[in-house]
Amino acid sequence: MHPNFVAILRRFFICISAAALFIFAALGAERVFFGEVSYLSDALTSPVKKLITFEDTNRKIFTIAIEYELGPAQQHPDLEATLEAIESRLVIKDKQVEIKVIDRKNLQNELAQGRIDITITQSDFFATLSYADALRAIATLWPNEASAPQNAFSTTVIVNAKNRNAYTFADIIKNKNPVIALNATSQSLLVFKDELRQMGFDYRLINDRLRFSPTTRIEDVIDTVAKDPEAIGVIPSCSLEDYSYPKGISPLENFRVLNRQSTDSLRCLHSGSEYPMFVIAYNPAIGAEDLWEFSNLLYSLNMPSGARWSVYDDFRSIFDMLYRLRIGPYDTTISSNVERFYLENRGTVIVVLFIAVAIMLYNLIISLEVKKRTRALKLSIKERERIARQQEETNDYITRLERTGIVGQMSSMIAHELKQPLAAVSNYTHGLLRRLQKGQIDSDKLIEILDEIDSNTQRAVEIVEHVQSYAKQHSINREVADLRTIIGSTVATFEKSRRTKIPVKVRGIRSALAEVDPWEVELALVNLLKNSADAFAEIPKDEITEDSEIVIHLADADANWLITVSDTAKLVTQETTDKFFKSMKTTKTYGLGL
Repeated sequence: MHPNFVAILRRFFICISAAALFIFAALGAERVFFGEVSYLSDALTSPVKKLITFEDTNRKIFTIAIEYELGPAQQHPDLEATLEAIESRLVIKDKQVEIKVIDRKNLQNELAQGRIDITITQSDFFATLSYADALRAIATLWPNEASAPQNAFSTTVIVNAKNRNAYTFADIIKNKNPVIALNATSQSLLVFKDELRQMGFDYRLINDRLRFSPTTRIEDVIDTVAKDPEAIGVIPSCSLEDYSYPKGISPLENFRVLNRQSTDSLRCLHSGSEYPMFVIAYNPAIGAEDLWEFSNLLYSLNMPSGARWSVYDDFRSIFDMLYRLRIGPYDTTISSNVERFYLENRGTVIVVLFIAVAIMLYNLIISLEVKKRTRALKLSIKERERIARQQEETNDYITRLERTGIVGQMSSMIAHELKQPLAAVSNYTHGLLRRLQKGQIDSDKLIEILDEIDSNTQRAVEIVEHVQSYAKQHSINREVADLRTIIGSTVATFEKSRRTKIPVKVRGIRSALAEVDPWEVELALVNLLKNSADAFAEIPKDEITEDSEIVIHLADADANWLITVSDTAKLVTQETTDKFFKSMKTTKTYGLGL
């Protein structure tokens, strides 16, 4: 199999695995933030759900659902007039119009399965459904008392006029009065709680004091407050004016409205902010022709009260109230703006997240590959450095071994080299002693002998120091010097040793500058001169003539200086030269072979 194909296949499986992990992680995170309501899972599974629950798109029923929790509002004159017009005048081609009352839980299920076309509900429940894009508004009720559709509804909080302890909402919280409402989901109760929340009170404190009307009739709540001076009644706005009173009696004579609002936007008794009232909405899956027929009928209605259905789609005030109360779509602590943005741009967000994950995965693969190669390169560099360091240490070790290995030879060399200066010191010392014993010494001669002793002693010290340095790590100290001068100094030193009577002559170039260690050059020349002297000592005296000599010759040899030491003693045979490079071998009687 081609290597590139294997790499592509591997990356494909990595991407698929990463996408699956991302989806599971996103579902988990959404469950944490949004609780049981999972918008992402709905988006991913809705096509499957639609396939499983598929019904004939040409079903013969056009269903209009009324929210059961509307309670007594179902008998609202404007709603009744609207439902009568729908039953008598709405004609949907090839479909039968059906109106039914459904509670909120079943209404959500029916909408999800596409069995509801039109919904009539309270604005707070519509906001919850529209948040998940289950419903879209067609119109809201615009009553005569309101200046605009968004000011159609509020809450009215009443207390018996005989109650002298409750004048504000703070008194309700403080005195722990029982609170009477229509039901737990009535919009008037939600608005009352929101007013408490905005005033800084904990609206949850009234939950234990809530009492609900058994018949969910507004008249029952008003009658209860009329009979119980301590009770607090929460009813829809404008309800107090519609209550049946004896002639000539104002409702304000029997009841007191708490937190009474005096505004022109809602011209009736109310105790809080104003919101949209009833909402008629459609399922996004409804057919365009069916929606057109229903909308034409709705907008053409002339209701006896003068109210009308108006196009309005700004429910921000409702969303804000639900958010403050942390109910509906905001039953968790997530920011409404973030959640709302997510819902409005859900598809785009998912695509962007997938692209971001793909980019991050690609960058991860690249970074891992770069790290892998960088690690290999670093290891290679470290290995090279280790080998170089090891080689350097080995070479240094070998050099030390070589230097240490010749220490044995150096010890012999010390003895060999020190014999001459020590012998000279001994001779001068014995001579000085004899002269002193005989009294034949003057100051000039004494100084001369002592100078010679000092010179040879210093020479012995230098020999020891240089030989010791061979066994140490050191840098060679060279200096620019004239080889002719070094040769002259060496000859003078050698002649003082009185080792031979054969004359030493220097020939060749008069001046030759070079970067050398003068001591080592002198040492080498002295050894060669001693060898020549020893060579003359081994031949019979009758063979030594006036022409016998030792010659040091300095010459220029191809950009190098060549120093040669030659003598006229016995000739060197081939047998002798074969022994030159054998350790500790010598042709001299008392030589060491160094």
